[in-house]
Amino acid sequence: MFKDFLEILYFAISLIIGVIIHEIAHGWVANKLGDPTARLSGRLSLNPLKHIDPFGSIVLPLFLLLSGSGFVFGWAKPVPIDERYFKKPRRDNFLVSGAGIVANILLAGLCGTAIRLLEHFELNAFTALIASFFFILMLVNLILAAFNLIPIPPLDGSKLFFGWVEKPWAQEYIHSPRAALIGIGVMFILLPLLFQTFGILNPISIWLQGFTETMMKLLL
Repeated sequence: MFKDFLEILYFAISLIIGVIIHEIAHGWVANKLGDPTARLSGRLSLNPLKHIDPFGSIVLPLFLLLSGSGFVFGWAKPVPIDERYFKKPRRDNFLVSGAGIVANILLAGLCGTAIRLLEHFELNAFTALIASFFFILMLVNLILAAFNLIPIPPLDGSKLFFGWVEKPWAQEYIHSPRAALIGIGVMFILLPLLFQTFGILNPISIWLQGFTETMMKLLL
């Protein structure tokens, strides 16, 4: 029971860290590209209270974890971005959108390095706990990176894959609340139910598992 509690605690802490770093990266890159909105609103802070979304950062991840869904996902409050500050809006939006994913992968890389360094220390209960935390932190950040690469709004992948398309439908797609609602519904409800009913492997699960396993092999 203690092991299960510790694992849930590690996942919760790791997810909070991952989504905060993800959002700070968006705001930091936007600030470097001339948009001070996130900085002026106090969102370039490590203070969790500045970023946590009660449902996306706490309720949904715990529900997915406790329900045995097979994956854990969540989000923080999006940092405010004002595209009017950008000198090259399409390029700068691409860089800002990709910043969160890159930050999660870099953090996962640091965790992999920490785990390898711990291998040089004597194995005991304390080092095992630390290694376990770094492993879960690495896993969660890789899942966040993989999930945000999916080209469905409001995930970053929608802007990375369609933000540069100079067509009205593309901009409407990535900024449409309706498209976001439909996309999330299809991804979390319809597809899992459909593939489970017909005994077909869920492509989203395949993508998440393939990405995380490949990256973990590289990092470890």
